[in-house]
Amino acid sequence: GLGIFLLIKNSRPANDTPRGTSLEFSLDSVKTHNTPESCWIAFNGQVYDMTRHLISADEPTIAIYKEICGKNVDVIPEDIKTADKLSVCQIGILTL
Repeated sequence: GLGIFLLIKNSRPANDTPRGTSLEFSLDSVKTHNTPESCWIAFNGQVYDMTRHLISADEPTIAIYKEICGKNVDVIPEDIKTADKLSVCQIGILTL
């Protein structure tokens, strides 16, 4: 009856984060994503998954990211700053 409908209606997929919340990642977690095939970076207290940005990247860009994947960085490559790709790739916050 109605109870089953409400249960289904109110359930949400596991990957659906409620609005206004942020996933938290430790630096150890970020460090495990250290290849172009799974590239996370931490910058300014935020964690970014840059993997999809690298799918169509050229070799010089991939070479740059190989140096920063899996790290907490102070500087990010200009190509993602100017293209405003950071906001699209942001997946959470870095925990200390």
